[in-house]
Amino acid sequence: MTSFHGSYSSIGSLFLFTFVFGLPCGLFCASLASNKGYSPWRWFAGGVLFNILGLIAAAGLPDRLLRNQLREALTNKS
Repeated sequence: MTSFHGSYSSIGSLFLFTFVFGLPCGLFCASLASNKGYSPWRWFAGGVLFNILGLIAAAGLPDRLLRNQLREALTNKS
């Protein structure tokens, strides 16, 4: 039988893990997304919720800013 104190300890360690690992992942995701032209708040939430998977997804995003710059350069050239 699990005591109340034992279950509280595992919830506390889960919160600590999320705080220690989730927040940096969220900040890195937000930074990557912002640099690529995406909403940093949405990607911060994704980084906090999905940790390393959110970070991998943010790193794999296509670069919207570069794509728009290339499109403008090609339309001005024509």
